[in-house]
Amino acid sequence: MGSALARIERGGRDGRAPEADPVAVHPWERSLGGSAFAYVEVDVSRSRLPAEAQGTALVTVRGLASTGGVVVLACRSGNPDDRDFWLRLFHDLRSRGLKGVRVIAGPAHRGAAEAAETMFASARWRVVRRTSRGPGAG
Repeated sequence: MGSALARIERGGRDGRAPEADPVAVHPWERSLGGSAFAYVEVDVSRSRLPAEAQGTALVTVRGLASTGGVVVLACRSGNPDDRDFWLRLFHDLRSRGLKGVRVIAGPAHRGAAEAAETMFASARWRVVRRTSRGPGAG
């Protein structure tokens, strides 16, 4: 898994930077170039965090592209119960060029839906419940 992660951090499956980016940048810092993603999914994972990281989670945001592929739009660590965390996350996505969002599906964390609807006025928040706690969970 370490080599796969290294390839992703370098810019792609084969280690080359994506063609759209003349300079390889971290995937969740690059411009989205005004890309429209009608469906966006938010995943909040607290599994396997050390005791000193209580209240912190890894939040991953993925978008369904018009081609049918799934694109990781952002990955952040923070307190998912903090409304300001969600405002910063969605503001970053909007400022990087995310548009056309109609549905954002994610867990019922305080402030998440309000922040999403503040940043993407035409989007509606749909609460989804996670059914497992990650790989190998029963």
